[in-house]
Amino acid sequence: MSLKLVAVMTLITLMVPTFAQAQLDCIVPTREEGFDPKQPGATELQRAARAVAAIVQQNAVFMQGNKPVRIRTTINYGGWDRQSASVVTTAYNQKAWLAGGCKVSKFADRGGGLSDGTLAIFINKPEALFGGHLGDAELKASGMPVPLGNTAGFPIYAGGGNKDNPRLLMSRAGYEPWVPVTIADMLDWRERELKKKEEEYQASIQQNGNELTEAKIEEIYHDMKKINAADAEKTRTQLLASLKKMRADSTRQSAKAAQWTTQQRQAFDAYRTSFTPAQLAMPGTISNSLTPDKVIRVDDPAGKPLAKVDPAYTQRDPQHIHLIVVGLSPQPKTDPNYAWFNASLKALDYAALAKLLSE
Repeated sequence: MSLKLVAVMTLITLMVPTFAQAQLDCIVPTREEGFDPKQPGATELQRAARAVAAIVQQNAVFMQGNKPVRIRTTINYGGWDRQSASVVTTAYNQKAWLAGGCKVSKFADRGGGLSDGTLAIFINKPEALFGGHLGDAELKASGMPVPLGNTAGFPIYAGGGNKDNPRLLMSRAGYEPWVPVTIADMLDWRERELKKKEEEYQASIQQNGNELTEAKIEEIYHDMKKINAADAEKTRTQLLASLKKMRADSTRQSAKAAQWTTQQRQAFDAYRTSFTPAQLAMPGTISNSLTPDKVIRVDDPAGKPLAKVDPAYTQRDPQHIHLIVVGLSPQPKTDPNYAWFNASLKALDYAALAKLLSE
């Protein structure tokens, strides 16, 4: 056992007698994934990510574990539109351990009770304050983060508007890296969806042009005749008899689809033009509410407001650390690890993390 590990374990024993029965078995080597040294600010981001990992591993409560644990940090680099990092440190219980050194199973992060808790910290990653992805390729949106309070002097938000997903935000001067999705944004998104349906309808019409015809029936008949003449005659008779009905059904379905598509387009265009320029700039919402003409509303007061990353954020210097987000989701109170993990969150050195922010 290394002197460094002995020192860490001794510090844990002295500082946290409450969990004296638990112990740190070993620290699994850190994994770093997705690092691209060619990206602007890559070196600075990596330096900050490794500093975060070190701060977490100095959290005596977390490192002690609720039961014997092996600790591993995984650093993932990436992001929606810019370089960011996720620093995830996990305490693995003995179910995840492998023999032959300080190792854990390759399946250790797939659930099944192999870990007792995870501390997740995100650097320069505004979307860490969001929930699931809403919108499309052009509108990368999520539920609006909602203030929940503060801890250690930093604001806490419900990530994506979900109170079960609390996130602590560290930034300079209280900067919030998101802006509301406006009614105009929402209408643009809905119009792209409508246009996609119109294109699908046009494609279906072209496909119907390749449907069964007398010529194709004859082609089928001649191919079958080479194998079994009686079956070929029977099949041709059946196909010719059903051809008229098939054409009538196809014409009727196409007419209904064309009518629906036209009505949807007219209703949507009328709905869009009902907004003034000032209203278009107001925050939009997502809901199941419909207009009298069956258009999905984007201005329902009872709907869920959405947010997107502040466009100005992309203009910030990538060599600086602008944001640090800490996941604060606790274990369920019925979980035997709840007290330990909740204490681990409280024991995290938030002041040390905040010092990593660029001036």
